[in-house]
Amino acid sequence: HRLRARYAPRWRSFPAPAGPPWWPARTALVVGAGLAGAAVAAGFARRGWQVTVLESAAAPCRGGSAQPLCADHLHLSPDDNPLARLTRAALSWRARDAAMPVGEPLGKLLVDADDGEAARRGAMLARLGLPASFARQLSRGEASDAAGLALPRGGLWLPACDALDPAALVRGWLGEARVALHAGSAVATLCPTDEGWSARDAAGRSIATGAIAILANAGDAVRAGSLGSFAMRRMRGQSTFVARSRIGALRAVLGGDAYAAPLGDRVLVGASFDDGESLDASREIDLANLARLARMIGGDPLDWFDGSSPASVGFRFAAIDRMPAIGALPDEPAALRDADTLLRNDRLPLPRARGLYGAFAFGSRGLLWATLAARVLPALADGDPLPLESDLLRAIDPGRFVKRMLRRRRRA
Repeated sequence: HRLRARYAPRWRSFPAPAGPPWWPARTALVVGAGLAGAAVAAGFARRGWQVTVLESAAAPCRGGSAQPLCADHLHLSPDDNPLARLTRAALSWRARDAAMPVGEPLGKLLVDADDGEAARRGAMLARLGLPASFARQLSRGEASDAAGLALPRGGLWLPACDALDPAALVRGWLGEARVALHAGSAVATLCPTDEGWSARDAAGRSIATGAIAILANAGDAVRAGSLGSFAMRRMRGQSTFVARSRIGALRAVLGGDAYAAPLGDRVLVGASFDDGESLDASREIDLANLARLARMIGGDPLDWFDGSSPASVGFRFAAIDRMPAIGALPDEPAALRDADTLLRNDRLPLPRARGLYGAFAFGSRGLLWATLAARVLPALADGDPLPLESDLLRAIDPGRFVKRMLRRRRRA
């Protein structure tokens, strides 16, 4: 069944909502073929859009998505803040995605750092009233049974969380019938045209066109979208493989001071966060990863180190508020021209670049945010009811820093 409603309030304190957008064709151009770009491409294709995906690398799932596993980093907080609500929504949608592997998730155990943290988590669960099927506290013995290891403390058990192979997910999403991948296609500029958007190479030649375009190219999205207001931090991350026989028969994802996930006869441990420039693997960082895991579950990192090796090294990009950028991109030149008017009236909508969207700044939550973007962006482009509350949409709006930029320029 489909519900229809007519907007007819007795008085209006806000502008009437815009009608459904009109596009000259149902064609979408996605820049980037990592987790973000592949998930978004599948989301549009499942709604009947013809999608062209452009990837600068020779194959998809490179850059920050090129990891052996990506774990669900669900956030919980006593006040159920926007980050907690967004990750919960994303996890729920991810479980219903047809590209997900069949079978029960591994589950994730957030190991208590001490008795104080255990008490705070217990109070949080009592306050939130979450069902035990979503989150529950485990004693030391229960936690050890869930993890497959003898642990020094209990923890918070999240049975719906998992750690998945990003390459397999990307293959599934890009395998949708209406998705065409063009690898080795570096986009130098994205230009508006009468029919939508044109992606062009360094020589100015058109690579592909679409009625709408989505920037899902991580650290390059700010440049490609000409976003002077959006500040991102680049973080180097390195994960480590260690022989499973050294740690024990781990059968769940562990979280806390470090994270660990089983992968065949090895365990993936990570991940570091630093401002390093080099993508060369560092054995010193491998040892630091193992040391953080040892502080969490007990054990000798030096003993584990002999059976370890670097797993992956890459850059992650995150916004200064740790929230993703998912939505319509702002038209910053228009906002600068109308700065005085926009700053006088907070109810005025920001000007937007027509048909240009973003899905980037995913940080370490690529698995969850990709699922979120695949739901939100097609609904925006089709003018359908949006799957999130308005405050959550504002929290992930790529234009959320524009007015701050305008105020700073006015003071300068």
